[in-house]
Amino acid sequence: MFCGQVLTRRRYKRLIKAVFARDVECSDLNDDEMERLTVYALTNPAMLPKIGLYLERRVGKKFARREFQYVHVAVHMCNQLIQACHLDLRLFAGSAVRLIKFLLRQIESPDLKVIGCDMLIKFASHNQDEASQTLTPFIDDLVRLCHDSQSQPDLRQSVREAGLRAIVTLVQVGA
Repeated sequence: MFCGQVLTRRRYKRLIKAVFARDVECSDLNDDEMERLTVYALTNPAMLPKIGLYLERRVGKKFARREFQYVHVAVHMCNQLIQACHLDLRLFAGSAVRLIKFLLRQIESPDLKVIGCDMLIKFASHNQDEASQTLTPFIDDLVRLCHDSQSQPDLRQSVREAGLRAIVTLVQVGA
């Protein structure tokens, strides 16, 4: 029994690693492996917190190495897991909220703020039960994004638009 638990514990890590492309320049995720990870998460919802924590660590490492393509893939993975596992989202919510906070508050790459807003919108749309408690602290970050003048002019507009879309979504779900 113990050996089976160890294999199960390591399996989610292998599945997550397989979703990432081997080539740094390629920013696509492996769709077949993403489907396997989604099926695994749906059949083992108790593993969602561990999957979320592992994804958080991977994002931190890839961000520190400035491999922003991998960060995009990890956020896309989270978005798909949020959508697929919406019934058990409370198990994944802590990791998703921390990842959204990380993306909205970083200053290295403004396009990561946009995908952070998109992830917040997807999370808020699927997490309507607890949205008011979990997502209210993001309003300050979103207002700051809308008033940000340090970005490049072409990115500034897309960051503002993403921030406004996220604020509208939070108001609609009642945060």
